Amino acid sequence: MDNWIIESLIMLLISVGIALLMRKYVFFVTQISSHSMIPTFQANNRLLTLRIYHPNKLKRGDIIVFYSIEKKMLMIKRLIGLPGDSVQISKDGSLLINGSKEEEPYIKNRGGKGGTFFVPKDECFLLGDNRSSSNDSRHWINTTIPTKDIQGKIILSLYPFHKL
Repeated sequence: MDNWIIESLIMLLISVGIALLMRKYVFFVTQISSHSMIPTFQANNRLLTLRIYHPNKLKRGDIIVFYSIEKKMLMIKRLIGLPGDSVQISKDGSLLINGSKEEEPYIKNRGGKGGTFFVPKDECFLLGDNRSSSNDSRHWINTTIPTKDIQGKIILSLYPFHKL
């Protein structure tokens, strides 16, 4: 009987160790703290985030978690402009990337600040889905963020679970 207890404790310790390693190096949970990603996500949604070690594998449209040096906080936005892109946002909220109109079916509230932005090497241009009230690349002093500041990519909604 004592053997069973020792084996159970060893399995428990191994399981906890694996879970901690996964949390540190593979996944982490992010909580939405603003309304900038409405309607995709609401404030207080909890999201499973895959840690990113190679930002060059990210695609336009991915929702990413990054650390903003300017805002001194973790933020969540949609990746719009990749290194070398020219991003143009018109007054009606239309988005052109490298001269081609970008379809964005996830946007419900177009608007906000427009303009033309160039994305330098090793940088990204980010926008919130709630364009009319999102504090994003259009409003920052540095309109792009270094790819090295990207910490993860949203892969699953944990709460509410039905949102992906």
